[in-house]
Amino acid sequence: MHRYNLNIDRKAVSPVVATLLLIVITIVASVMIWTWISSMVNQRPSQIIVEKAIYIDKSIVGVTIRNIGATTVRIGDVNIKVDGSDWDSKDDDDILAGAGYVDLPPGRILVVEVRRDEGTPDIRVGDRIIVTVLDDYGNKIFMADLTVV
Repeated sequence: MHRYNLNIDRKAVSPVVATLLLIVITIVASVMIWTWISSMVNQRPSQIIVEKAIYIDKSIVGVTIRNIGATTVRIGDVNIKVDGSDWDSKDDDDILAGAGYVDLPPGRILVVEVRRDEGTPDIRVGDRIIVTVLDDYGNKIFMADLTVV
């Protein structure tokens, strides 16, 4: 039988340092996982819906927005895309142009008149449009594909 010499002169990590190292690795991993999960939890689903787009005139569409959430939603802009052309409510003398935003309380409805820019096509009943609602920082809150009624 062979006899092995286990008395090799090696330096190892002491049990105290190893324990501290494991604790530090565990804490760092926990903080990383907590940060990742909390960022996912803080992403709230949309609290508003665009109910309909109402034909007012060939150059004006009324967009009906309802807050279905439990908190007030700040609306900064409403855009419409018609045949590849953008209509922007901020350029108009409507409710959003003055203060730059509107606070929509829970359960309330807001109707925003969006007027067409020069050079963009007229709108008719039955046209398909894409409505985008933005907050006061320009972040997209809601987007809907609607038919003008």
